[in-house]
Amino acid sequence: MIKCSFSTIAFRNDLPDLTFQLNEIEQLGYDGVELWHKHIAPENIALLKKSKLHVSLISLETRDEIIAFHYLDKISIVVEELLCTNIRVFAGSKPSNIVSEKEKKIVINNLQRIADHLCKNNINVLIENHPFTYADTISEAKDLIVLANRPNIGLNLDISNIWEAGGNPIEEIDEIMPFVRNVHIKNVKKLTQPDICDFKFITNEYSCSTANIGNGVIDYRRVFEKLVNNQYNGYVAVEWLGENPLENARIELSNIKNTIDSLG
Repeated sequence: MIKCSFSTIAFRNDLPDLTFQLNEIEQLGYDGVELWHKHIAPENIALLKKSKLHVSLISLETRDEIIAFHYLDKISIVVEELLCTNIRVFAGSKPSNIVSEKEKKIVINNLQRIADHLCKNNINVLIENHPFTYADTISEAKDLIVLANRPNIGLNLDISNIWEAGGNPIEEIDEIMPFVRNVHIKNVKKLTQPDICDFKFITNEYSCSTANIGNGVIDYRRVFEKLVNNQYNGYVAVEWLGENPLENARIELSNIKNTIDSLG
């Protein structure tokens, strides 16, 4: 059965202490949360250890695998405390069409080092298909995972990022599903718009392009149909980048449940 989580990136403009927000997410009925790197705070860790919410993923925001590697010992302790088995990383800091073979090998070697370091703790390294990284398309992400060749390297599948990279989420899901360990969902209002992944949201800006999954350009009923048909039973995480995150957390959870129920 598909489980629902909510990414704390939605609260990126709030203080690191998310006691109120996490309690609200639990009350809404989410199964879990994804912990954004800036929210790895003692208050949140203490609350989540007592909460019914499962920490489905911890998100490292750096695009430099060397920097990510230096975080690992600290992150590993937090991951074990929270019984989390997934860490999200990015694959380099250049789009695939300008990455040289030498740079590609460096990215793969660095990801292998991270995976090998975390393997002893049964922690998965999830690469996200994301603009301006080597894994910017589904075919490149698949190629990277195959070349890295580690059992604990998989994909954090971001549906909207497929669309942003010029792909078709509905047509490309089947190809990549054997590698998928976690799914991100967000929607966009229209086909012609500024990039929603231009990282303005890392500061204090909200994305005006964000739409609920039930009324944006991506047909999430077909997305969930694909996930169900592929017998996916992991987490689907709402990645809300717009305003009013708690109200939209409620709306999105209702949208997800209604969509899955409509599939029979």
